[in-house]
Amino acid sequence: MDRGVYTFWVAPSATKTQIKNAVQQAFGVTVVKVTAFNALGKMKRTGKYEGRRVSRKKAMVKLAEGQTIDALVGTA
Repeated sequence: MDRGVYTFWVAPSATKTQIKNAVQQAFGVTVVKVTAFNALGKMKRTGKYEGRRVSRKKAMVKLAEGQTIDALVGTA
């Protein structure tokens, strides 16, 4: 990942503190910064019917210098 930043889809009710604790516990790394935002679902149309895809929450997590999450490297 670029500059030690990893992106995750998270529960819409998750707070930055909860995201930080979950990543640190799951991967054994030190989280320096968490940026979270709601990604609105795109408008889509099938014929004359129009609707919106589900909105989700995205979190970008910055790790301490020199740390990586090995389970996610190269899985693009």
